[in-house]
Amino acid sequence: MKPVFLALLASGCSLAVPDGSAATPVREIPTVTTDALVSLPDVAERVVKGVVAVNTQRSSGGEVKGMGSGVIVDGTGTVVTNHHVIDGALSVRVTLSDGKSYGVELVGSDPRSDVAVLRIVDPPKHLDPLTWGDSDAVRLGETVVAVGNPYGIGHTLTRGIVSAKGRARVGVAEYEDFIQTDAAINPGNSGGALVDLNGDLVGIPTAIFSKTGGFSGISFAIPSRMARAVTEDILEDGRVDRGWLGVVLADTEAGVVLTEINDGGAASAAGLMPGDIVVSFNGSDTRTMQSFRAQVAFTGAGQPFRAVVLRDGTQQTLEGVLGRRPDDPLN
Repeated sequence: MKPVFLALLASGCSLAVPDGSAATPVREIPTVTTDALVSLPDVAERVVKGVVAVNTQRSSGGEVKGMGSGVIVDGTGTVVTNHHVIDGALSVRVTLSDGKSYGVELVGSDPRSDVAVLRIVDPPKHLDPLTWGDSDAVRLGETVVAVGNPYGIGHTLTRGIVSAKGRARVGVAEYEDFIQTDAAINPGNSGGALVDLNGDLVGIPTAIFSKTGGFSGISFAIPSRMARAVTEDILEDGRVDRGWLGVVLADTEAGVVLTEINDGGAASAAGLMPGDIVVSFNGSDTRTMQSFRAQVAFTGAGQPFRAVVLRDGTQQTLEGVLGRRPDDPLN
């Protein structure tokens, strides 16, 4: 059998996956009603100006360079990309769709979710940011468009569908709850845009599953729900305040089970008990232990929660307020 690669989508990046396999690494957009006949060229024209190519210098001599993509998310020049795109870079520049290049400053980066936030230095007066979409509302089989800078050749759009949601155990980041798509994305697409047919940003392409290091039909994107929460935390506080229940989890055939409850934690205060099977959290179905952890974390510290659980065969709804993950920095 040929080796299987999990490739991060920025050049020069590498990753060891858990199974030991080899690894390589906002313009206001008019809403299109769901019953309208959507034109893909219209979507393309709306979104391409909101995506940038990210070029990094990784040695003092300048001979080692990396490439990736980023998404403009507001009119001041805020750009969201992947942590692994800019990690270790000595300098970073972005190139807009018109070919003009700009320096950027790092606002903050979160390796646990693989999200980084940049800001364009002296941006042009007019930018075309993308609008955050609702990744929770994205449906299986829905058409999506990926926009990025594959292999450094420049702004490129491809079309596909949502193949799966809630993918975890991919081995890219600590918190994983990926959208899987078959839209063609390749090295260099990392940090770019995955948009729906309204042109709204529903994901940030991050990695591909491949036997060759190139596209093979399985790609993963950070859902906008997670990327937006990290971005807003970094912009507002310079840190990510992840929510914390204070529980130990296990995946079982019945679902995600709480095996231990920490005394004094948010779960204990809400009345959750060992043996509870979590059915939903804040209105979203729980699927796996990893995706549930991400749901809790990116709800945010100090935020209210509502958990629906099965206890002794009876469904119960419990409410509380999330704590802060103990080992997250406070400043």
